[in-house]
Amino acid sequence: MLYVICNRSTHIRMNTRIVEVLALMLFSVCKNSLVWAQPQAFITTWRTDNPGPSCISCITIPTIGNGYSYQVDWNNDGIYEETDIRGNSIHDFGKPGIYTIRIMGDFPQIYFNNPVWDPISSDAQKLIDIVQWGNIVWYSFRNAFLGCVNLNPSATDVPDLRNVSDMSYAFAFTAFNRNINNWNVRYI
Repeated sequence: MLYVICNRSTHIRMNTRIVEVLALMLFSVCKNSLVWAQPQAFITTWRTDNPGPSCISCITIPTIGNGYSYQVDWNNDGIYEETDIRGNSIHDFGKPGIYTIRIMGDFPQIYFNNPVWDPISSDAQKLIDIVQWGNIVWYSFRNAFLGCVNLNPSATDVPDLRNVSDMSYAFAFTAFNRNINNWNVRYI
């Protein structure tokens, strides 16, 4: 920290201006980090024109059961366009491409359950990356990413598995080949 003691009013005005500029710069950095650095979000990347039952510019976030109340940021800008979602969510991006989305809130399980004998029963082939696990508290990983053949997660954080007791076929028929030694699988 820099402290300047002086008796001249010009120096005080100049130093006040420097403090104002530094405060504005700090606010800008903090403001931008609020949009981009949201560690609580579950962040995934999708390629919409990969095979799946939804349209070539669409994705479906698959769920099963109850306990959902989540929101989705469809264009990865930190603004959640859809809120209080209680089940599957389908979105049309308008044109085919690669899109990164964020999910926050109560999202107990993702459920692709895409068996190899029915390769387009879900949008499993459209999911290509898990960028960040975030702080979603998962309740089950059973068949979660089953059949996501193009999934190659780049996330460096770990999923919150404290309530998970079943990971059967969680990453079956995927490209998932990561070290999970630091995952808490105590109850599985």
